[in-house]
Amino acid sequence: MAALKRRANRKSHTNAMMHILGHVKKTVAGKECNQLLKLIEEYRQGMVPLIAPMSMLRLFVENHGNVYIQQQTYLTPHPDQLGLRNRI
Repeated sequence: MAALKRRANRKSHTNAMMHILGHVKKTVAGKECNQLLKLIEEYRQGMVPLIAPMSMLRLFVENHGNVYIQQQTYLTPHPDQLGLRNRI
């Protein structure tokens, strides 16, 4: 319950996305990886919403990820139709 009391922020989301990227970067082309890194940095700076890098990251994980990463709830914690990550 203590972990659930801590609200996610840009820093923690950035850290989680970089951790997941570390699991798939060996199978993703360098140019694509750099595009995702740029998008994550733009999110960290507040220039784009969370859904932008998350969408690209989910695509990479779907195409190149291992079972462990594909099963993580961080990637799909709720239905996208709710739009809960659009303002984070």
